[in-house]
Amino acid sequence: MIVDKWLSQDFVDMHERQREQRLMRQGPTHHQGSRSLPGYKQAYEAAHPGEEISEFSVWAMSHMGRASSSVSFDPAAPPQVYSDPNVYTKVQEYTSTVRGIYGEDYNVRTEPIDAEAIMRLGGDLHY
Repeated sequence: MIVDKWLSQDFVDMHERQREQRLMRQGPTHHQGSRSLPGYKQAYEAAHPGEEISEFSVWAMSHMGRASSSVSFDPAAPPQVYSDPNVYTKVQEYTSTVRGIYGEDYNVRTEPIDAEAIMRLGGDLHY
């Protein structure tokens, strides 16, 4: 039974380790609530008709504010605009990587997420 798993010492230990990791975060993880990223994108597009945004922009904006707010993604934005300072680093690394592959005119705001760039940044991990 699932309850037996929740009561096992292994589960309690794992839960406590993960809780400690969450407590070390400097801010909220994101602002998308219980929405998936496609749900956040849908809500953003409903609140901002006519704006074309990529999945990467959606991910970044979910760390900047609610979909209904005046949030907009700029890869050159300072770290303070993100709820988690690690997001700024990831935005800079991804932007630099895709522009290194496709050229400086590559627009991370409108182009689809590049799987090759993600793999490079993730150390070729397949998950």
